[in-house]
Amino acid sequence: TQGPPAPVISYRGEDDELPESAVPVGGVVVRFDGNSRVAEHYWDEAVGGWVRVQAGAIHVDKEDVEIAPLNVLVLTVPYGRSAADPNSPEAETVGEGLGTLFTDGHAVIVAWSRADAQDPFTLTAGDGDPVLLPPGRTWVLLANVSKSTVELVDEAGSTARLAEVR
Repeated sequence: TQGPPAPVISYRGEDDELPESAVPVGGVVVRFDGNSRVAEHYWDEAVGGWVRVQAGAIHVDKEDVEIAPLNVLVLTVPYGRSAADPNSPEAETVGEGLGTLFTDGHAVIVAWSRADAQDPFTLTAGDGDPVLLPPGRTWVLLANVSKSTVELVDEAGSTARLAEVR
């Protein structure tokens, strides 16, 4: 029988601390193609996760439980055309780029790299130290490096484009 797939992200121990470069934030808004497709996640201490907002409403599952992953990893990647369907875009996740990890009410700016599609992503902080995620449900958003914008939401609800923060 075939076992579970290999992990694509490396996790840390439960007692390990956040990197020193982590800054408190209230949420993230990713605009994938200008303003037409938006993903929003907001930190909710009570549920211990990043509540997802979709079309202006909190996203819930079929039991009416909020969708709130512990980690949200936003990676900016180039997009090409799918070999299966030239009309469909395909994220190119081999190479390197920038991203942001949202965890425990904080954001950590990361550089990502991946030599092969079968390899896990390597995430590093600005000082070159590896960034490992706390174990738990993780959502990965692949933002188009040439068409998407990533906005941080501070704890008061104000937004700033990530490019302005870097």
